[in-house]
Amino acid sequence: MTSRTADVRGIYFVTDPDQTVSVTRADPIDATARYVRAAVDAGVTMVQVRWKNADAGPVLDLVAKCAEEIAASPGSALLVVNDRIDVFLAARDLGTVVDGVHVGQTDLPVETVRRLIGNDAVLGLSATTQADLDALLALPTGTVDQIGVQFRETATKSGTPGGLGVDGMADYVRLSPVPVVAIGGITTADLAPLAAAGVHQAAVVSAIASAKDPADAAAKLVRCFH
Repeated sequence: MTSRTADVRGIYFVTDPDQTVSVTRADPIDATARYVRAAVDAGVTMVQVRWKNADAGPVLDLVAKCAEEIAASPGSALLVVNDRIDVFLAARDLGTVVDGVHVGQTDLPVETVRRLIGNDAVLGLSATTQADLDALLALPTGTVDQIGVQFRETATKSGTPGGLGVDGMADYVRLSPVPVVAIGGITTADLAPLAAAGVHQAAVVSAIASAKDPADAAAKLVRCFH
């Protein structure tokens, strides 16, 4: 399969406004957007807006704010929306620069998602089991751009299978036709082994979202992924 993210490598920040608010005690949209700006300034290459329990309106506002911060940054990062295809479509309709969506195995079928978001958009898919991988391999070329694979069990994502570890991630890299993104409790010590295993990106939530100094936290992660 071809991939729209084949050249995108490094740290992938998945937002969690609830965690960020617990640190900053500030407005969740403003605080999260500031954290996104700090992360992109530090070299993060991709941002996923994830706000699990929020209504569509606030998520749309957060996407717009994050897009503004990314555009103003000297860095460069793709911006995708978690699950909410409606928010992605609304954001694009309003002129917001948003690159794509990331969906899970229980969301809309990925071929339907591809038709809805168009051929230019990035489409990520969570895929950790052998059945997930088999289904990925059966998809038409160009449907999915990257897969998110569970590296370690984590409290920020319920209902996911156990993590695969570095060796398991290396197997996925070998078998997957699209870039692999590792996610799940990743620390700075994990980053060099993951990069050596061929993982394109390492996705983090708490490591940045709950940091008192997001710029410093993101910079350390970026330095360690090599």
